[in-house]
Amino acid sequence: MCEFGDGELPHSRLFDNAAVGIYVCHKDGHYLACNKTFACMLGYADPADVIRMGHSVDERVYVEEGRRAALLHELQQGKTLRSVESQIYGCEGDTIWVSEHLGPYFDENGQFMYYEGVVINITARKKAEDDRALAYALVQHAMDAIADFIVVADLEGNIIATNKAFDTELDAAVRITEAGRVLSFVNDAQGPLAMFKHMAQSAPEQSRSLRQHCRVPGYVEELDATASPYTAPDGELMGAVIVMRSVDCYC
Repeated sequence: MCEFGDGELPHSRLFDNAAVGIYVCHKDGHYLACNKTFACMLGYADPADVIRMGHSVDERVYVEEGRRAALLHELQQGKTLRSVESQIYGCEGDTIWVSEHLGPYFDENGQFMYYEGVVINITARKKAEDDRALAYALVQHAMDAIADFIVVADLEGNIIATNKAFDTELDAAVRITEAGRVLSFVNDAQGPLAMFKHMAQSAPEQSRSLRQHCRVPGYVEELDATASPYTAPDGELMGAVIVMRSVDCYC
């Protein structure tokens, strides 16, 4: 990147009209230049407002204490940092998540002078991830509150989720592989998963549950099992939700 003066960079039209945020930050922590996208990302009306901010990036931008110092240490080693995710402050004290691509600049004497950043706002993606994690946590909490044995598995028997009762009582129903946990009764032709898989493959257009009695290795009592479809958002059959309880519970 060429040297610049008065807070301006060459090829300013491309710089200012870029769909991603772009900035240059001095090693001391002050912005030397930025484009309109980055200014708007922080909530400023104009790039000049960001330059006039006059405060250290440590003090006004990164939410995590010492975050910039850690990134700066890597940059001073001559490293280019890609897809670095951080939470930063906007001008009103609000917070956003960004993904940054950071590259260092050294002068002719090898002295680290400043670094360049290309920034994408990923707040929406991070919120979606948080919402999904919260939804999973709520589902897991609800499953754990049920006394029945519950396991969600794909059609090959790979376990996606279990509840507390299953983990506590049916530990022998699981075998550990390099790829993860697998149902030990996956190859049992009369087992609930095999029967459900057969039913699903025989009539894929039908989305229905299968109920039968079964035996699970390591558990002495006969179980009443219900296997229901587990589908992707587009409706594709991914596996089964199997709920089991002792036959004696119905007596």
